Amino acid sequence: MIGLPESEIFSWRNSRARRRSLPAAATRGMRLTHLSPFGVEVSGLDDLSAASAEQIAEMVAAMQSDAGCGVLVVRGQQLSAEAHERALFRFAPHFGAPIRYDRWPGQSKGVEGRPHLSLLGNYR
Repeated sequence: MIGLPESEIFSWRNSRARRRSLPAAATRGMRLTHLSPFGVEVSGLDDLSAASAEQIAEMVAAMQSDAGCGVLVVRGQQLSAEAHERALFRFAPHFGAPIRYDRWPGQSKGVEGRPHLSLLGNYR
């Protein structure tokens, strides 16, 4: 794990604080904070699609810890559809290649020109 010793990932449980920062990431000012009761929040990262491989690995490691429970929160991102799809592919080495979204009648709308994205909503 890059910058996340196992002892630090799990030690937040013993703290009375609702949120506790993990050790500062060694990569461009990104911070990871455990959320209560579970999850990891990323801050200090303006563009998820431009995250380095080390930053992505660090996010995935924190998210996959017992404390993260598979939840990753990245707030305040103003990504275009193209940047959103690029960000999706940055996680591919850890989760596999994104699948193409082929819409069936009655399913959520896709994003024009971005075959791996779809819109979530209650569409008719």
